[in-house]
Amino acid sequence: MSKILDEHWFKKKRRIILTNDRHNTSVVLMVHPNEPLTYKQSKRAREQLCGIEGCLCNEKLGTHGPQGYDILYIPGDGWKITLRQLSIF
Repeated sequence: MSKILDEHWFKKKRRIILTNDRHNTSVVLMVHPNEPLTYKQSKRAREQLCGIEGCLCNEKLGTHGPQGYDILYIPGDGWKITLRQLSIF
């Protein structure tokens, strides 16, 4: 039963919010877990979070500050966003 639920979880799109606390902006994206962002999604995130050419916060999709997600660039694949593992002690 749990295997079926796990497979269903990975097929469903998830809503994530990326923020830039330097420019006080945010963007909402619907993404599939474990799949790279589309070109259109990454372009939209960069433009809405920080559309300033040459700004330093434009390194990771225009985000700045804590996100709750790991944002990775995979050459040949594109930008990938994964949930950060939270430790409970």
